[in-house]
Amino acid sequence: MGDRQPGSRPTRATYVKASTLNAFYVGRGAPLALTQTSTSTVGDVTIDDVTYACATAEGGVALVRSRTTTTTAAKTQGSKKQKTETKETSVTSSVSELARYDGDEEALTSIAIDRSGRKVFCASRSGHVTRLEYESSTLRRLKTWQPHKSSPVLDMAIDNTGSLLCTGSADRTARVWDIERGYCTHAFRGAHGGALTAVAFHPSINAARVYTAAEDGSLCVWSLNDKKNNGLVKSMADAHVSAITAIRIDVESNTLLTAGRDKVVKTFELDTLKPRTTTAVHETIEDCVILDGNSSIIRETGIKAPVNGGVVFCVSGDSGRIRVWREGSAKVSVESAPLVAKTLTKGGDDEDNDFEAAAGTFTKCAITHHGHHITAVSGDARLLTYGVNSESKALEIEREIVANTDEIIGLTFIPDAQADSEEENRAKELGAAEGDDDDELHALTRPPKQMAVVTNSPTVRVFDPSTMSCVGSLTGHSAVVLCVDSALASDGTALIITGAKDHSVRLWNGATKSCVAIGEGHVGAVAAVAFPPKSSKRGAAFAVSGGADRVLRVWDIDGARRVAAEGDANDAHELHATAATVAHDKPLNGVAVAPHLRMVATCSSDKTAKLWKMPDLVPLATLRGHRRGIWACAFSPSDRVLATAGGDKLVKIWSVDDRAGSDTTGTCLRTLEGHSAAVLSIRFLSRGAQLVTTGGDGMLNLWTVNAGACVSSIDAHEDKAWAIAVGGDGDWIATGGTDASMSLWRDSTATTSAEEAEKHALAVQREQEFFNAERQGDVTRAIDLALRLERPGALLRVLTRLLEDDFERGDERLRECVSPLQADKLTRV
Repeated sequence: MGDRQPGSRPTRATYVKASTLNAFYVGRGAPLALTQTSTSTVGDVTIDDVTYACATAEGGVALVRSRTTTTTAAKTQGSKKQKTETKETSVTSSVSELARYDGDEEALTSIAIDRSGRKVFCASRSGHVTRLEYESSTLRRLKTWQPHKSSPVLDMAIDNTGSLLCTGSADRTARVWDIERGYCTHAFRGAHGGALTAVAFHPSINAARVYTAAEDGSLCVWSLNDKKNNGLVKSMADAHVSAITAIRIDVESNTLLTAGRDKVVKTFELDTLKPRTTTAVHETIEDCVILDGNSSIIRETGIKAPVNGGVVFCVSGDSGRIRVWREGSAKVSVESAPLVAKTLTKGGDDEDNDFEAAAGTFTKCAITHHGHHITAVSGDARLLTYGVNSESKALEIEREIVANTDEIIGLTFIPDAQADSEEENRAKELGAAEGDDDDELHALTRPPKQMAVVTNSPTVRVFDPSTMSCVGSLTGHSAVVLCVDSALASDGTALIITGAKDHSVRLWNGATKSCVAIGEGHVGAVAAVAFPPKSSKRGAAFAVSGGADRVLRVWDIDGARRVAAEGDANDAHELHATAATVAHDKPLNGVAVAPHLRMVATCSSDKTAKLWKMPDLVPLATLRGHRRGIWACAFSPSDRVLATAGGDKLVKIWSVDDRAGSDTTGTCLRTLEGHSAAVLSIRFLSRGAQLVTTGGDGMLNLWTVNAGACVSSIDAHEDKAWAIAVGGDGDWIATGGTDASMSLWRDSTATTSAEEAEKHALAVQREQEFFNAERQGDVTRAIDLALRLERPGALLRVLTRLLEDDFERGDERLRECVSPLQADKLTRV
């Protein structure tokens, strides 16, 4: 196991956090408010800023800004005589948390934000409303009060001037508040028979009207100027037969639009509240918006104007689609693809499907400032921006912000052929320069470009690890995805494989994010998948999987790709299993493929790991020694050893040499102790010289294999750290956990070593200066250097000699010597 020289491979010692993603929105229907705060265009660059005020899991508010930069560049093609000019558009997005307010730990019921994005109001279940002001990168609390005594506020609205706030409460009343002066200007009561679910101001200041709706389907219009009849202008007790969830106003078409959970959208004359049309949309509506007639969504999709000058509106709800309707139409005009595949979910033994169900629904939508995009919020805390595809004329997701990843249970860096080639060249240089300390050879590889992340959702998200922005998603599974792995095919194509609770395995193209093939055959949740390691010369010719049914399966990846290449690229083909066996007495937790491809390892909750001979899965050895279930296993890329991570807090390293005459029984070579909870994931790095593990204690531990010592221990997560991915042979590490956070870690060994060397050189220099000053009788300089070097013994020697040399004037000379010193150094003396 230790037959190579250590100089031929870099040894890691420390890591620093390069980027991180933390949850800033609890999701699952919690309140959220958004506003387009600015749009600016300079030349060919347009910058759009959207500010979100989101409810956090702690009952607080996070203020987040999403910035989208669109760059249009002219490109000339053709010969000198016949040139054609085309425009290419590139879009980049980023999200940053501006500030956070902790709150009172009570769940929030409503949030409102003004047009400037600086005034934020949040209402909690306790009945309190808090006014927050954003300034100097902080959310400052200005006031907290109970507008409706002990009843919670269910909806709030701020008028266009930013001076009035309307609160709708569970006590069936609405109140209007002067924001700056802090007093109630109007109290509207007596017209609703249920809790208020929606409130809105008239967009025109001169109109001075407020619109309210309740859970009993009633709708009211109130005047801010006329106090007759308590300000009630008009009321309808049966506007809807269920709760009204949204009120929208379009002054130009004189339209008041309401949407409810009775699956209909109704329009009224804005000034008289006269009913105009009823549109059945066949889904429970959570929110809706009215589209402007000049919107590119209407123009590019060819939606005709409604009869008699009606409006075009967009709805979002439990269908998981963004749908655009014409007023009074019986058929949807344009719709997006569903958030989650609506196929039969086999995982009937799931105990908690809340987040899975929320992933397929929308809770809020809004139109962007220029009217060309729709921003929608899904139940699993994704902030999606939809636009029209110029070719298909369909609504498609253009940008995605993941506000809450929920539990992160799997990670993998999507490989890049060019980056892997650079890494191989670097490894050759390191091997050729064995013993050479040239720092240039130890320069870090570029950070991975993309990372597939498995969360408590049927959708696999793809992130840019450097910015932690979501750049894509893999949609197709009908139940929560549990595992993921990636590899390069022999032709350089990036492949991703996933396993889920829907009992299926899916193969994806890493570049197009499309499903290539689907493997069926498991009769339980698929908890582990693995490709051959990238050190394999054949590429990802096959993959293995295992799960709750205790069965290990081998899948023909090359065969599925050949069929896909001959067929329709848009269709998902069948992924065939070439071998299968019942591997363990309990569910499989992990699988791994040896670099030489002749062996596969499995680990299980039955406390054992097993070795299997490929391609027929003939059993080779059973590895016993863990006192609890084994969560993960990994082969060394260079040594013939296997590492296992157990629920007994131990890491074990086993001999797995399958060569003729070798020990194939699986001898335990070393046991590593260091975690205070179950070890949940494990990876080799530094070309097999080191191990990295994460555990239930949230720690990220770095181990040296030969010495069996823990080199570094990092407190990476506040809860269980389930997921880990390694890039650049250890230059980059990504971790994820149940605390809904994800981090990218950079190897900082070279930087730390350089800093330590610099500190050592400076200390040696000051040490010499101290001895010189002491010999020359420069007492002040000697005292100063002794304090800097933290040498109390040397300081005592200098002071004692000073007093002994001139006993009569010792005190006076001491004062002269220490008077130039700074106050803190004088105190230490």
